[in-house]
This record gives sequence, structure tokens and C-alpha cells, in this order.
Amino acid sequence: MCDRNAEIRKNCKDAMKKSYLFRGLAEEELEVLLDSDYLRFREYGREERIFEESDRPKDIMVLVTGNLLIAQDTMNGKRMILSRITEPGDTFGEIYVFKQLPAYDMYAETMEPSSILMVAADLLSGECGDACAKIAEKMMRNQLGMFAAKAYMMNRRLRILGSSSIREKIARLLIE
Repeated sequence: MCDRNAEIRKNCKDAMKKSYLFRGLAEEELEVLLDSDYLRFREYGREERIFEESDRPKDIMVLVTGNLLIAQDTMNGKRMILSRITEPGDTFGEIYVFKQLPAYDMYAETMEPSSILMVAADLLSGECGDACAKIAEKMMRNQLGMFAAKAYMMNRRLRILGSSSIREKIARLLIE
């Protein structure tokens, strides 16, 4: 639930309106979700881990406030930053939930005090019952679009990395 106080509820709703995951949901549907047990709100301090590499994925996460990074530590102890999540409404962790992987192979850490909306995987897996079936169907369609956009972006990155020379990589980066 995301209703501890009016400001938190407003921030959650604003993030949901910006998120592709909740695109096309009516105001009443957002309210139903905010009042449900399928959403949880969590606040984190600076440099706090949202999830660790060995944690079991169980929620799709939506940034409400703040910003964070997705990273992995290399064998020689260096941090490899894979992504930055900076915009309210940005989602992360969803691929691990849908692939039903046993654990993350990276971690998420806040770069400043941040708040996250946790969306229970049960909502999108069809286990939510008749009360939210239409909402879940819309969200699943949105999630499919998000996966397609991420696959396209990764394909573009692969084309750049697969270029044979530095000059070609720079040209592709500038053109694409």
C-alpha cells in the first residue's frame, strides 16, 4: 500500500503516471492499485542497497524519488556500472521477475535518499483474481512494450560494440 500520508501517496501516483508500466490506466485504476496489497512503498538512505546479487527477485520496482545505479562488482573488486535509474517512473528488476531467475546477478544502490514502489509479481502473473484482472492485462501489455524497447536498445548497443574499429564505433554512436 502506498497511503501512509498524502505526500507519499501523491509521489507514488505521480511516478505511476510517468511509468510506462502503468500507461493507459485510468485514475480510478491507479487508486485501486494504491489501495491494494500488490504495491509496497519503501524509502532508502544514500548508498543503501535495494537488492543484492544473491537476493531472490520477487518485485518489479518503480523509482518514485531519488536516483540509483545498477552495478556489478568485478572479480578484481572494481564496480561496473550497468545502468542509472534517475527518472521517477523508471522501472527496474522486471526481467529477473519474469524470467523467474533464482537470484540477481547485480545489485541496485541508491546514490541519494530514494523511494521505490515495489509491484508484486503476483499482480502481473494472473494470480490477482477478478478484481484486478483488467488492470493486470493492461500492465502486461505495457510490460511487453517495455521488453521490446529494452531489446531494441540492447541490439543497438551490440551493433556499436560489434563495429570493427574505434572510428566505426564512434560513427555508429553518433549516427544511431
